[in-house]
Amino acid sequence: SDYAFTVAADRIQPEVNISQVVLYEVGESARGISADIEMDIREAPIREWDFSVPGDYSVVSVAGSSVADYVAASELTDGRRNLKVIFSGDVSGRQLVTLQLEKSEPAAAADWQLPQIGFPEAKSVRGDIGIVGAPGFRITTRESDLLVEKPLSYFPKPMPNLQQAFRIRET
Repeated sequence: SDYAFTVAADRIQPEVNISQVVLYEVGESARGISADIEMDIREAPIREWDFSVPGDYSVVSVAGSSVADYVAASELTDGRRNLKVIFSGDVSGRQLVTLQLEKSEPAAAADWQLPQIGFPEAKSVRGDIGIVGAPGFRITTRESDLLVEKPLSYFPKPMPNLQQAFRIRET
């Protein structure tokens, strides 16, 4: 009897879920963002990942056990820049990436709209946000959108001078 055999291949897209703990810090002469980003990579491994970071912040460091290098784009799009993290090989499963961003700006009594770290290709984003004020600074919330305030004692990363803590409801 005759047999026929056909192979049809499709590119399998990775599925990445993000869990983050982000600390926004305001000091006398600088503002900083430090983020512990846990990536849960399924379906297919990845070699690199794009983050969207605020354009007026400098990238101080990008660290992780599998992180080989990073490239911050020089051009801005809507006040944001692309940060490409390059891994040392194909990675899957859980990966921790730590970002440090900083902006030189003297402190003043004014509104500070917290800039987000974006994950353009992520399937879901969840996590916690903490706001740290230098000694002598009082942080208050005027309004929040898609955040749930939580007690400081439940924040996953205890910090001195932590003044506000939130859980992310939606991106």
